[in-house]
Amino acid sequence: MALRSFSHRRIVGVMIDGDILRGVELHRGLRGMRATAAAEVPVPLRSPDDAEEHERLAHGLRDLWQIGGFSTSRVAFGVNGRDATIRPMTVPAAAADDIGGYVRYQLADYLSYGLDEAIIDHQIVAETGGRGVEVLAIGVPVDLVEALGTSVAEAGLRLVSVDAAPTALATTIEPIHADVGSDAVVSVDGTRTTVVLRSGGRPRMVRVLAAGGGDRTAQLADELEGMIARVEGHQQGAAPAPVLAGQDRRFAEAADAVAAAINYDMREHTGTGADHVIVTGAFGRFESLHHLMATAAGSSVDAAVPPAWWPRDRADRFDDFDHFVEPAGLAYAHLDDRANSFDLMPPSVRQADDDRRELSAGVGLAAAIAVGSAVAVLPYRSDADAAQERAVALEADVATLNARVGSLALVGELDEARLTQIDSMAAALSDDLWWGRILDAISSATGDDTYLTTMELTRPIGGDTDSGVLASFNGVSASQAAVGVWLDQMTVLGIFEDVWLVQSTAAVLGETGSDGVVFLAQARLTSDARGPRAVDAASWVFPGDETTQDEETES
Repeated sequence: MALRSFSHRRIVGVMIDGDILRGVELHRGLRGMRATAAAEVPVPLRSPDDAEEHERLAHGLRDLWQIGGFSTSRVAFGVNGRDATIRPMTVPAAAADDIGGYVRYQLADYLSYGLDEAIIDHQIVAETGGRGVEVLAIGVPVDLVEALGTSVAEAGLRLVSVDAAPTALATTIEPIHADVGSDAVVSVDGTRTTVVLRSGGRPRMVRVLAAGGGDRTAQLADELEGMIARVEGHQQGAAPAPVLAGQDRRFAEAADAVAAAINYDMREHTGTGADHVIVTGAFGRFESLHHLMATAAGSSVDAAVPPAWWPRDRADRFDDFDHFVEPAGLAYAHLDDRANSFDLMPPSVRQADDDRRELSAGVGLAAAIAVGSAVAVLPYRSDADAAQERAVALEADVATLNARVGSLALVGELDEARLTQIDSMAAALSDDLWWGRILDAISSATGDDTYLTTMELTRPIGGDTDSGVLASFNGVSASQAAVGVWLDQMTVLGIFEDVWLVQSTAAVLGETGSDGVVFLAQARLTSDARGPRAVDAASWVFPGDETTQDEETES
């Protein structure tokens, strides 16, 4: 392999975690890989693909570079697991191009948007003999990646790769026990938990769970609730019941969700669970979390071991490795040319980067020619004042050319971008759901002996009615009878139809050791789940202006 240039041996992995922007710079030198800088800044974003958020994210990136003191402008961005659709699947054995076609065809059933609006990639996990090829497939909205590329360019940086943060996480964490056939890497952050099942060190399945360690406000609220419960019990003369502290309660919820994902979801899709669990993330060093997870999952649990290239003796510049594990993994996967990295860069982003570089080079060449001409002519001019005026004019021309670099690429695209945004907004509003009504209905149907761990909505490709939206529920209940009661309640709500039970399995619940049931159910949304904006999307795009709407439609 040819040696990389100096600039190509440095990159900054960047990841958005909630409203925190984190970055880690890695340098691949003659003595191997090493992390040289790490930093984080708050960036309160509603959505990185919102056009109004571009400048805010660009400003956050500029702050991140200033605080971190990064020495390269090259960026490896990570797409959050919540913004991506990641699925394991088996496709027929075929040539590489044909496998990509099979993957697109199968993944289309899980996307809530069209194939022409998606960037899709896959990794080959294993050969399954005569049955085909096992792959891990991913799909992300093209608009999301293009928005990230716009923000990176506005910050004066260069986007060179886009990868999936969960698989980069699994790439960075080395297996602790070499003799373990399969393990799970679990990253527990404030509001989410990412689970990656690996076989032979390679990712096979990814789950992102809506459970985490909790922020400080949530912890204080839970602790206050526990204190009130103890006081009321004391006043009534009852025996004191154990009440979990806020963080311990959230750890227990996260541990139960991870155990359900490993013991049910992952066995269902891959035929195997996890012989060992490695925990990392912002809450990865809490021993109470390790104990709860070991009890719930029935597996040995260890904290992640920082890689050799992470500095352990520079606490003044580096936080705990678990805090930056995902951006560090993104940078490492890019520099190390790992085969289990995803390529989520759309051609439009690559082309825009090439155009900007060519335009900058052209302006630089023009400036060099202009300055060279001035140097050649000035010695032959006897009038010093005329020479000075010429030099000032040339400097003004160069400044004008440089100013055009930032705006030239946008001039011809403004009108097309405006129409595209209007169409995207109308399409998005037409799919708007009445979340308050949906969640209230689910809450009223779910009793004290049943609770849900995850809910996921998908729309099959070609589905143009609300009945095409499929809801999947993962839950835990005290008994099979309680599951039946929950199904009956869901049926009479009016929000769901065709409610059916896919699978129900007996399991041991939590650290109490009580018997229970882990189940998977599905249903379809009815028209009652549609929001007011979905009923009349046009009135929201063009409020009170039918003439403008007609003109846009004709154009």
